[in-house]
Amino acid sequence: MNKYEKFIEFEKNNSLFSFKTKDDIPIWQLLRYDIYNLVLERKNIDRKVNIYIKVWSFILAILSQVKFLFYRIDYLYFGASRVINGACVELPYQKMMLALDDDLSCVYVETNFSSFPSYDKSARSLVPLLKLISHYFCYIKKDDKLLLNEIFKSIKLNYPNLELSEMYLYQILFLYKLEYKYYNILFKLKKIKKVFFTKNGMAYSLIGAARHNSITTYEFQHGDIVFSDVSISYENIDSKNLLIPDFHLTYSNFWTKNITTHSKCIEVGFNANYNVSCDMDLNEKGFLLIVDLFDTDRYIDLAIKLSERYADTLIYFKLHPRQVNERNRFQNLFSVYKNIIVIGTEFTVLQLCSKIDRVLGSYSTALYEAYDEGCSLFLYKAVGDREYVFPTTDNIVFYRSIEELYRSIDSCQNARLDRVRTFFKTFDIDKFKQIISS
Repeated sequence: MNKYEKFIEFEKNNSLFSFKTKDDIPIWQLLRYDIYNLVLERKNIDRKVNIYIKVWSFILAILSQVKFLFYRIDYLYFGASRVINGACVELPYQKMMLALDDDLSCVYVETNFSSFPSYDKSARSLVPLLKLISHYFCYIKKDDKLLLNEIFKSIKLNYPNLELSEMYLYQILFLYKLEYKYYNILFKLKKIKKVFFTKNGMAYSLIGAARHNSITTYEFQHGDIVFSDVSISYENIDSKNLLIPDFHLTYSNFWTKNITTHSKCIEVGFNANYNVSCDMDLNEKGFLLIVDLFDTDRYIDLAIKLSERYADTLIYFKLHPRQVNERNRFQNLFSVYKNIIVIGTEFTVLQLCSKIDRVLGSYSTALYEAYDEGCSLFLYKAVGDREYVFPTTDNIVFYRSIEELYRSIDSCQNARLDRVRTFFKTFDIDKFKQIISS
């Protein structure tokens, strides 16, 4: 069995989804994603942000709560925008606003403390500040502690080498309760009709508070959806024991046809306004490296080796969005390699893939975008839990060693294929209007 299969067996044998607090909180669902990442030895990589930006963001978040008193609000959208071409963008929100009737009011709520979007009706979430509070102060009831301690014992019995403390579990539950109270006050204050968010399956407190107030929840797909994603996939688990959105709005039906989310999954599509043109003179015969956030050192080494072997070929080193503040560090690392170009958020993956034929990566939603664009894919076959779900493997190479990669590159005949768009369908504004009007 691989790590994912062993993890599923572990939680089943210990009946972890049966653990609930007296106020009906499914404790294991809150813990599941974090514990699984520890099992996979994935470190929590925080975005490096200037301390002054953090302080300013927290001040704005506190002041921003006053806005809720004056806005007329029918819908709330909780997003985590990214910087594209110098602007903070939350594309699903922008698409959604095109579909809303003029008499409906939707307020955008930013949950990323380092982003500052400029939408007409917007506010900032207090959740980043609540996370900071939970890091330094934590109160858990005695009954909840007993439940968490029992879960902790089960985890350590099965994973004795896991770096984990009881306090880590306490903080997760305490933060949930803080967030729940915040959302509950907000929802009661404005009598919200619908809530939309982009959170990749982990908006538990938001969903819990919305459910308590009989508010319908809609989650826009944020990244890939695969059976081994423990934040979304709930095979053989009773939906009554879960905090899940009412609707999951997907890029295409392909993502959810083989997994169980328990939400009502509806294809609405996704296409970027800025994905068709790229004003940078890109070499189509170059290599685009999609950096894995959890394996960055290997990609640095790979870029250097490719640069040396293919000295006349440009290497485009595409940073993960959470690495863009370290761009200068990467540029300094590659300063002596004139054919390595570091790319941050000035171009999207779609823009780059529309020009560059050969793409290298290990695991990323961005590689599905490259597939839809017809690129040749060279994917590092790491030993792990995640498997791709491509409908065909034409022009896709899986490699384990650098020598194997060199042979595959050198023997590659067709750099680009005309593939049927599978993973990212065009946004269907009419279907979206029908969904939110029902």
